Amino acid sequence: MLEEADNMQSSRRTEGRRSAEEIRRDIDEKKEVITEAVNRLGQRIHEKVDWRGQVRKHPFLALGAAAGVGFLASGIFRRRANPLEQVAAAIHDLSTRNSGRSIIKMTLLGLATKAATEWINTRLEQHRSDTSRLTH
Repeated sequence: MLEEADNMQSSRRTEGRRSAEEIRRDIDEKKEVITEAVNRLGQRIHEKVDWRGQVRKHPFLALGAAAGVGFLASGIFRRRANPLEQVAAAIHDLSTRNSGRSIIKMTLLGLATKAATEWINTRLEQHRSDTSRLTH
């Protein structure tokens, strides 16, 4: 009986050692499998993020994307005309749209308006001064 008990304990130790060794082997195997999977995943991520490789694979898509980004950027960073430039552009449009006679008419009308305004202002000043002399 003692021998049988010793044999049982001895077989349990052997099974325990074997189990530990099997566990270590399983861990090492799983570790290799996980390492390979992580390496493959890292390689796939690198391929997807590598823009040069994507441009080589899909040149027309890359060209379209670049054109779209350029179009959007041009709309964002476009220079806007200030009010003085807008007025000057409007006058330029009017002068180029009309013939030479219209330009002369516009110029004469402007000069006549200025002369009439000055004449009216002069008459008003005279009237004010005449009125102020009579009241004092």
